[in-house]
Amino acid sequence: MDEKYLIGKIEEGKENGTFAERDKEKELADLHLKKAEKDMISARIERLLIKDDELRKHPVIKEYDSWDWAITKSYYAMYHSILSLLAKLGIRTKTHFVSLVAFELFFVNKKIVAEKYLDAFSRVKESAKVPDRYLDEIKEVRQKRFTANYDMEASIQEKEADHCLELAEDFVKEIRRVFAEMKEDNTRQAR
Repeated sequence: MDEKYLIGKIEEGKENGTFAERDKEKELADLHLKKAEKDMISARIERLLIKDDELRKHPVIKEYDSWDWAITKSYYAMYHSILSLLAKLGIRTKTHFVSLVAFELFFVNKKIVAEKYLDAFSRVKESAKVPDRYLDEIKEVRQKRFTANYDMEASIQEKEADHCLELAEDFVKEIRRVFAEMKEDNTRQAR
């Protein structure tokens, strides 16, 4: 996306309080990354509950087939990993959209994180059906749109959930790598 556009959205965020630079945020960076990792574990558990034949014997789990939660948890693993990088820079965002703009501006455009990870995030976001009220301008940031129907066949949902989980696993791994490379004193600033 055009850097001037992204900078303009960050400026808007500063004005409306959805983007702030605070040293205190750096203290939360590790917590955001830990949350991302817990979200990944939760997404794996969702998949396990649905796929494991032994677990499926339990009367409650037998009836459970909510692939959408595996997708949603994959999305939040990615989202919290983005927040960890932003926090490492001392950035606090209050909306998913501003978080995505900041991630693109400070990490993707600077080639610290490959663009394929921005695309992966957008794809999982669409599959997770994150309400547009959170990302009402996301269409301006990414042209690609993939929408999963709520009434998809279970086999299609399973494939989509597995794909989203794979994307999230790779995404969180990459963010963890970048996070580790960033020094505490921010000598390698993305900004």
